[in-house]
Amino acid sequence: FDGSPDEWQPGEDYRAPTCASCHMSQVGDLAMTHNVSDRLHWVLWSKSSPVRGSDDVMSPKLGNGPEGRKKMRKVCASCHSSDHTDGFFAQADKAVKLYNEAYYKPAVTMLDELKAKGLLRDNPWTDPFQVKYYYLWHHEGRRARIGATHGAPDYAHWHGFFELMQDLYELEQIYEKRIASGKIEE
Repeated sequence: FDGSPDEWQPGEDYRAPTCASCHMSQVGDLAMTHNVSDRLHWVLWSKSSPVRGSDDVMSPKLGNGPEGRKKMRKVCASCHSSDHTDGFFAQADKAVKLYNEAYYKPAVTMLDELKAKGLLRDNPWTDPFQVKYYYLWHHEGRRARIGATHGAPDYAHWHGFFELMQDLYELEQIYEKRIASGKIEE
């Protein structure tokens, strides 16, 4: 930590990367940046994870996902082989797609149907379905996606997908009761 940030080199000045190492630091021909989204492919903080692809500064998809991936690959190449990087992004992409399709999509489909049938409470924080839906995407869903894209298997699996499976099961139970009875449980 004796040098300025623009002098840090992965694998020389530190053994393990920090957030800044991959997302902000000058690496090879990549300039140092304060735009932590610049090297990203996916939007990982939102309810579902689309690939970034918008010029609209108000869009959550602001940026160019494929270009972000190219930049991040350059960061990875400063320490890892191309085989390692290819494998890492293949598993990360599969995990994000799994979340989008197998967990978020069924949850939001149930939410939309319950909403259309008037089977959600006005205050979402007093509605077990809406609270669990929030936890599915905001907590467990983010941990699964961010864990998978940051080399954190414990977060991706045990604090992410394992809990997502439990959340989805609970949502299905509430959904089925409300659809069958036409009522919101007390």
